This record gives sequence, structure tokens and C-alpha cells, in this order.
Amino acid sequence: MKSPEQISEALVRQWQRPAKRQELFNNAASWPISLNIGKPSPKQISQNVTEVRSHVQKWRAIRIGNVCFEPIKYRSTSEPISVPTKWRFEGIQEWINACNNRSVKGEYERLQLALAKAHPSFHSVLIRYFSKWLHLPEADLFASLDLAMRLEPGMAKGLPLRMISGEGLDTKFYERNEQFLVTLLDQRFNSEVGKVGLRTFLEAAADDEHWVLVADKDGKLLPFQSLRLKTSELGKSSLPGENLFIIENERCLHQLPEVIPNTIVVLGCGLDLAWTAAEWLSAKNIFYWGDIDTWGLKCLAQVRQNHPDVKALMTTEKIFDEYVKHSVKEPNPSDSIAPSGLTISEQKLYERLLTEERGRLEQEFIPLEIVHRMVMNAIKLGQ
Repeated sequence: MKSPEQISEALVRQWQRPAKRQELFNNAASWPISLNIGKPSPKQISQNVTEVRSHVQKWRAIRIGNVCFEPIKYRSTSEPISVPTKWRFEGIQEWINACNNRSVKGEYERLQLALAKAHPSFHSVLIRYFSKWLHLPEADLFASLDLAMRLEPGMAKGLPLRMISGEGLDTKFYERNEQFLVTLLDQRFNSEVGKVGLRTFLEAAADDEHWVLVADKDGKLLPFQSLRLKTSELGKSSLPGENLFIIENERCLHQLPEVIPNTIVVLGCGLDLAWTAAEWLSAKNIFYWGDIDTWGLKCLAQVRQNHPDVKALMTTEKIFDEYVKHSVKEPNPSDSIAPSGLTISEQKLYERLLTEERGRLEQEFIPLEIVHRMVMNAIKLGQ
């Protein structure tokens, strides 16, 4: 026999499953929903009558939905005993109230608000993909929903995105909300936007060119020790050297060994990794090093989709566990499902980080001697 608290906890877990949320909102035939409470066993009736009485009283006190009682005859009792057997909900509001959880209630209220503003074609996206938009300010949420209905293939005709967006939506708006916009547009255009990228889909100019730091760690490959390049230029022109290091954060340059033979390092790419699809990279030994968090693993996955042989450095559960005291809370984790392109161990790490209270270990907190040793070992193994 289950207590109200146990069933409430089960309801919260179900709410966290996208498919279950979809069923609750879209499948009218699933209502009313009845959950089994379970009957006391004969042994409980004969030996733990106080516990059974408390159980029955708890369920009689429930005022959410409808608790169904049934008279059950036991050998040890002279008369049938009325016991709770099912908890029945007529609609989703009763189901949410039965969760008795502040977070679930807040998510439901926010979802109701979003559904009221969104075109019906976006309802399933909003219901299933909480992680894409729950963190967004209300203004960005509503603007994204409106914009996703107005954007059409090729409509930019070479103009920057901010020129086709409407008043108040600048480049920063796209930086904050591009992932959510792509999810919405994929719903409209059969996943085409995610395949080619938002700017390519709209035929928009890159009005926010991303500059990265390129460093010659060999010391003899470039005429400069370091220089800055646009990622669009990296996609067109090759870099010298046998080894190419792609590093998420620019500030990690000082952590690298002073000399790494035959190696060029590109730092500060973040998620701007479309250039890694360039053909010239196929002749390189490619290494990736990023933060141990969901975004760092997402970056790694993007590189690996272009280059399956990329070698990930210091992106393991072992490293995370060794320096977990330096970890911090990840404010806005990436997708709730591990991206394709990760190895099995990396997928496991990704899923673990989603559940960690402090699921972000920044690159700078790995000691220099560890970084130096692993970098040089990776170079030797890659030769």
C-alpha cells in the first residue's frame, strides 16, 4: 500500500519525462487517470492495525482528485474494511496539484502561459523541451515564439539577422535564443534548420563575426607567436603543423606547455565550430579540450561529428572527481539529452553532470603539471 507522499513523488518523476508530459496535455482519452494505491495485506491487517488505520486516515484527508475506497473482507476481521484503492484525477490541474511540488507547479504555470501565446504547431515543442526555454526571460520567450512564425527560408537575402527581426531584436537576442529558435523552426521545417544552421537557412550575413586566438606553440610554424582570425577565415585557409588543438576558452593559453612540437592551437571557439568541417582539418591530428560541463561536452560532440578521430583531453569522470571541490553550479545546462557524437563514457558523464548540484568544472582548475603531462602524452600517442 502506497502513501500519498509516495504517489506524489512518482508523479513528479513522471512529469520530468517529456513523453509523459505530452500525454498529459495532448491525449484527452487518457483522462480520467487512476493510480493504484494498493490494498493492505492480510498480515498488515492482523499484525499492524495501527499502521493500517493511519494509512486510511491519511487518504481520507486528501482533498485533491477523488480517492476511491473499497470494502475489503479479511479473515481476521468480522466486517469488511473500507480501504483506499485508487487515486483518480479528472484533469491535468488535479494531477499537478497532487504532485505537491513547487517546481512542478511553477513549470506548469509557465508552460500554460507559453502555450497561450504560442501557435498550436509549437505546443509539442514547448511541452517536450523544457530545457530549451524555461530559463528564458518572458520577453525573450514571447519574442522567439513570434519570430519563429515569421521567419522563412532565404528571407534575409544577405542582410544581417538584426535587419529582418523587427524592432528591439538585435544580435545579442540571437546569441541568447538561437538554440530555442532553431528548435521551433525545426518543427515548422522538418528539422532542416538544425542541419544547416540558422544563418544559412535564412541566407543571412554574419554580422557578428567571431574572432579566435591562434597560437603557434611550436614557435616556427607562423611568422607570429599568436594572432587573431575570424572563424570564417579558418574555414577557408589551412593552418600549418601536424597537430591542431581546439580549446574552448581563450584564457587557457597560459596553462599549456611553453613548446608543443608541430602544434597550432585555436582558442576561444566556444560553440562556433562550423569551421571544423573544412577539408584541410582531415590531414591533422585534432585534439579538443574544454570545460567539464554540458556545454563543453556539446562543443566536443560538434567537433567529433566532423572528425570522429578527435582526441578529447581531460574530459573524463576521473578528472571531474579529482577536482570536484573546484566545481560550481552550471547556470543554464545544455540539452537534457546527450548530443550525438559523444563516446559512451562521455554520454555517461554528460548525463551525470545534468544531475550534479555543481556540474561545471572549468579548465583553469586543472593543475598545470597535469595539463602539461596530458598534453605531451597526447601528442606522443597521436604521432
